[in-house]
Amino acid sequence: MGEHESRHTDLLLEVPRQRADEGEGVLVYVLLEHQSSVDPWMARRLLRYVDRVWSRWEADHPGARKLPVVLPWVIYQGERPWSAPTTLHGIVGWGASPSLEAPLSVHVPGFAFRMLDLSRTADAELGGDGVALALKVMKHIRARDFERRFALLAADLRTLLSEPAGLQLLVSLVHYALIVRDSLDIEHVVRVVERATGPKIGAEVMTVAEQLREEGRQEGLLRGREEGREEGRRLAEIGILVRQLARRFGALEQRAIELLEASSEAERLAWGERLLDAATLHEVFGDAWEH
Repeated sequence: MGEHESRHTDLLLEVPRQRADEGEGVLVYVLLEHQSSVDPWMARRLLRYVDRVWSRWEADHPGARKLPVVLPWVIYQGERPWSAPTTLHGIVGWGASPSLEAPLSVHVPGFAFRMLDLSRTADAELGGDGVALALKVMKHIRARDFERRFALLAADLRTLLSEPAGLQLLVSLVHYALIVRDSLDIEHVVRVVERATGPKIGAEVMTVAEQLREEGRQEGLLRGREEGREEGRRLAEIGILVRQLARRFGALEQRAIELLEASSEAERLAWGERLLDAATLHEVFGDAWEH
């Protein structure tokens, strides 16, 4: 798998029916692509990813006669606003005569993707839950005054810790920040956490940060931004699963949180699919629950 192919992930969700006479709910794949630079061929790349999702679905559901909806989303955190087309038609050449576009366009897939351009999105528009906090950190992580901007997220930190697995998600955020930002003033970050959540949480974050920093010195963990992008995607994916599981089953057991923190992308995808039909947390996690 090439460099670009490694930057996307997908989640299977179910849109429930609104009325009893509407039949079954709709299965929707949300395809997330994480970009820090503008790619003029993004629409074509995403269309390939969508086809792979459908191919996998077809192989896993040989009796199916309908494909699930796939919603492609790009989360962009580059320094400059996104400038490339967000539709396949936007990157197709229609020849010298504009009049050719209308008759030819019916032969080109009408494919478009949604864009969350963090450089053009105000913090208030992102919301105030754990996933929103992760997006805000991703948005500001390369700013010279990141530590000051992080201090403005105190209310979001308190909200995060009120959510299931909030502390684990906060630790993952600190991990992401340390990887992406070598010059991070971790002491300042910890002071912000302490003021927002109390000394106990601040001490726990500091302990983890020191461990990560030492691992970074010993193993070269802070060597590249690509790892930071991967950690940001992992954090967002775990956050969405945590919210889905908590809404379905209530407060999560510690075992569920541990499994999510240690999970692979393939495991999270499988658990997201099982969540649609599972009656208990044990059924979602399967054999992994016992190990």
